[in-house]
Amino acid sequence: AKDTPWAHPPLSLISSANEYNLYRDAQDNEIRLPNDCFIETSMVLDILKEEAQKSHPKWSPQLTFDTFLSGLLHWDERTSTSPSGRHLRLYKSLVTAHIDSGGDFRTDVPDDDQDTSIQDMASRILHLIHGLASLACLHGFYLDRWSTVVNVMIYKKPGVLELDKLRVIHLFEVDFNLIVGLLFGRRAMHHSVDNHLLHTGQYGRPGGECQDAAFAKILHNHMAHYSKTPLGQFESDAASCFDRIVMAFCFAVMSVWGAPTPALRMWEQTLYSIVHSVKTALGLSPGTYTYSDISPIIGPGQGSMGGPAACSTITSPLLSAMDRLAHGLTFTSPDQQVHYATRAKMFIDDNTNYSNDFQRWLTQPPTPEHLRDLIQHDAQTWERLLWTSGGLLKLEKCLYYLIYWSFDEDGSASLVPASKLPPMTLSSGDSGITTPIDQYDSTTAHRTLGNWLSSNLQMNTAFEKLESRAGTYTRGIAVGYLTPYDAWVSYFACFLPSMTYTFPVSHHTPAQLDKLQAAPKRATLLKLGYRRNLPDAVVYGSIHYGGIGLRPLFIEAGIAQYLIFTRHLRSQTDIGS
Repeated sequence: AKDTPWAHPPLSLISSANEYNLYRDAQDNEIRLPNDCFIETSMVLDILKEEAQKSHPKWSPQLTFDTFLSGLLHWDERTSTSPSGRHLRLYKSLVTAHIDSGGDFRTDVPDDDQDTSIQDMASRILHLIHGLASLACLHGFYLDRWSTVVNVMIYKKPGVLELDKLRVIHLFEVDFNLIVGLLFGRRAMHHSVDNHLLHTGQYGRPGGECQDAAFAKILHNHMAHYSKTPLGQFESDAASCFDRIVMAFCFAVMSVWGAPTPALRMWEQTLYSIVHSVKTALGLSPGTYTYSDISPIIGPGQGSMGGPAACSTITSPLLSAMDRLAHGLTFTSPDQQVHYATRAKMFIDDNTNYSNDFQRWLTQPPTPEHLRDLIQHDAQTWERLLWTSGGLLKLEKCLYYLIYWSFDEDGSASLVPASKLPPMTLSSGDSGITTPIDQYDSTTAHRTLGNWLSSNLQMNTAFEKLESRAGTYTRGIAVGYLTPYDAWVSYFACFLPSMTYTFPVSHHTPAQLDKLQAAPKRATLLKLGYRRNLPDAVVYGSIHYGGIGLRPLFIEAGIAQYLIFTRHLRSQTDIGS
């Protein structure tokens, strides 16, 4: 990422030093892109300049004491934090003493000057920590303690010790990570949504869900099937999302969207001043590494509470550039009163590009080569936009579908197999090296956001995955020692979520779902102390009427589909409207 446009001059000169000015650097030199840069790179800068001219309202960097306490209370205590030893558990202990709902911390203890209760001492310490953090946000400085970060590594794949198969987690100080999360992970994101700044194609937002992007994909595929029009679909796989976010670009976007400069400077200067060390089972490494212009450290750090917000923020201007540079997809209602258009849909870094010229292709379908050219152009445009921001596509892991129809003499339509459709290649960044992209047949499902979807709408693969999960759960609960309470918790906390997660974007028959839940149901009933062959009316009946209260999967599937459908309708998203 250090060789991408925003990681070196002239774009890297846009920082807190020049108040995130997009036109002139801190030495008052004009910021001008080289003439040979990609049109995608210049388009992103033009979009930021247009946004800056709109003078969006700014949000306040002020953190109230109650907001600070609320953030600590709602933070999972199991989270690893604070190389200094001021772990989250200590902060939570202080908050517990400060709130003192049970009255256990009001006992006076002797002090040199006066008697002071534990509650009062906890309150003073918390107010001091909050005051320092608030001043840092208001005046744009950082505490020296924040510049020490410990990196630990966890498995991406259990047992695989290859360096590129390990995930590096950054352990930040509690108060620093908390204020970044409160200001940028929450306040900035809600500000962006309330002022319609985030692109509608990015579902990594307040009120958005990962299944929204999969839901859009299902709808697009259904429209192509119902109308028998061709559709190009490119599935991108980004490499090391959080580790390739060039924060100079992120700060520039946040600045034009109304983020106060002192708060941005606090985050920026902390990241540039951090001294990293590595912790393993053998202890803390004696050596350290830091940020430098020659060897910059890219990204907010995995483990940062501002990481997801940073990813959603930088992809928004990229999607806006796609609206201007890509062909995309359009659908129109039969009376031509309702029009729908999109170029891409994504959740955080999981992106899908589409190509479909609906009205023209209803009467004049394109050739397979023309369809390939359109989706290849859009995919290459997205690759260069992502590269501009510091990102990188793993082209060897990307894939695409071409939904192309052939018609028999009687008018019956069938999908052309992938073996008869043209191949596609893409280049990576400014290297000029091209890579062939895997083309999936319409009958082959791919994994996207935890779902298994294919362009011919088959659900066999998804059902096989559900059967595998159900079998694993059944074996585990059958051989494990569980009390009835344990079995009850396991059913609702493990089995149901694992089964119903994909239901909003999948469809299975009642017979399939009855088969799916049969073995887990019997195993659960035995652990609950019931006969395994109880009638379904009793098993799935309401507790209020003498039933056991388990959930039939067919009903759960209907509820899941209804909820995602009505949520988009009532929220008037681009899909719902």
